[in-house]
Amino acid sequence: MNTCPPTVATPCRRRLLGALTVAALVVPGAALAAFPERPITIVIPYPPGGAADVGGRIIARHLAIQLPGATVIVENKPGAGTMLAAAAVAQARPDGYTLFYSGNTTFTMTPALRSKPGFDPIQSYESIGITGTVPLALVAHPAAPAVSLKALIDLAKAAPGKLPLASFGSGTSSHFVGEMFKMGAGIDMVHVPYKGGGPLLTDLIAGQIQLYFAVPVAVQAHIQSGKLKAFATTSERRLP
Repeated sequence: MNTCPPTVATPCRRRLLGALTVAALVVPGAALAAFPERPITIVIPYPPGGAADVGGRIIARHLAIQLPGATVIVENKPGAGTMLAAAAVAQARPDGYTLFYSGNTTFTMTPALRSKPGFDPIQSYESIGITGTVPLALVAHPAAPAVSLKALIDLAKAAPGKLPLASFGSGTSSHFVGEMFKMGAGIDMVHVPYKGGGPLLTDLIAGQIQLYFAVPVAVQAHIQSGKLKAFATTSERRLP
């Protein structure tokens, strides 16, 4: 990753290699001396309960430890495949007090799908860093009739356009992976978009939806407890 020079007086080119970003600004050294003077807000483009929400809250907790006396607030702003939150952060006062925790959906997929998403993925933010990379996992409610990935594909081929496949939002990585899966397997399934992984997971466990490409960390405990079953992951290697 390219990093800024050690002096704040020298601006650096904005990078979007990370998941945690801040509204773009080069702040004078005098302003940094007293930072933070007021609460810091981390904006998460999904509702509570999903993997991004959990990750953002972990960062908030550690920020409060690293900045003694600081108040760090997590603000969930879901909707429009992360575009609502992204646009709000892009328009926020560029003083370092508004952070944005998001990933590929915001910085690569949305700009590829929409000519005017309401923000500039390159110029609107200053990258802070990458917090992690994760695959997705195809999970299902235990009542789903298929017992394996092959059985699921066979079932979908027998009933084209009938089986629902949920995602945590239109245009998100979950949606993209689902479409790639359908293309690769030569099947037709119905896309069911949600506003985030939290409410989707609730419906999945309740049996209101049966299939979903999820972030593994968000569903691992439910798989281990038998509330969900997993068919496959998008990783090159088997997950431990």
